[in-house]
Amino acid sequence: WMCLLEGVGPGGCRLRLPTGSGARAYAVPLEPRLQFVLVGTDGGFLESPVALERLVLGPAERADVIVDFSPAAVRGRTVLLRNSAPTPFPSGDPPHPRTTGRVMAFRVGGSSVRDGSRIPDRLRRESLPDLRPTAPIRELVLLEGKDGHGRLKTLLGTVRDGARTWHDPVTEDPVLDAVEAWDIYNTTPDTHPIHVHLVHFRVVSHRGFSGEVEENGALREVRWGGDERPPGADERGPKDTVRVPPKTRTRIIARFDRPGRYVWHCHILSHEDHEMMRPFVVRELP
Repeated sequence: WMCLLEGVGPGGCRLRLPTGSGARAYAVPLEPRLQFVLVGTDGGFLESPVALERLVLGPAERADVIVDFSPAAVRGRTVLLRNSAPTPFPSGDPPHPRTTGRVMAFRVGGSSVRDGSRIPDRLRRESLPDLRPTAPIRELVLLEGKDGHGRLKTLLGTVRDGARTWHDPVTEDPVLDAVEAWDIYNTTPDTHPIHVHLVHFRVVSHRGFSGEVEENGALREVRWGGDERPPGADERGPKDTVRVPPKTRTRIIARFDRPGRYVWHCHILSHEDHEMMRPFVVRELP
């Protein structure tokens, strides 16, 4: 196992789970079946805890969870955390059952000490801010193609103007303290974990689409493939990384409260290196 915890007490155990993989996503249930209680995401606490049968995490996402090991069925046993997420996610090759499919094991002790802790119904003193856009929605696009050597080349860009490289002029330039919604259209067959530096955003929705990608990467003739879907139960806290599924438009919203030059990018290592990373500038008005 990648990690073995010996002598876990039969009660609540808090786990802070970061994903540092270069490309691999994780979809992890507990065996025998126990629930994760999600209390926090990338940027802090949710408003209320959420019970989940499994966690799904892409590169750079984090989860703050509590697992209750008190059920008699698991005392004296080993509880397994297995990964079932294909690579690339969600339609690639399955993980190997004896290597990449094995994440963590917990050996639950038989202590009779009672765990008197309780997860509060509300986790924050103040609700997460209700953000409303103060600027037009930005329409961004995720693209895949080939470079001059036939290698996969991933790119970011705008729906209107198409693909952009790192050295092209900045196209995302929010004014300091502006609240902006970004619509991220994924034209590729893979899920991309999109990370926005030094911003905590909220995931607003996902919606399937189809469209025509022009030679320069611009997206035209968008057709919707269903209703708007609210964020998943694991996406309702403050985030700085969001999984954008294939052929899906994902909307995020954030207040840009730090002036300066930053980057937004896919957090799959080979993608951000070649060439799925763009600068953005939070500008102060004179």
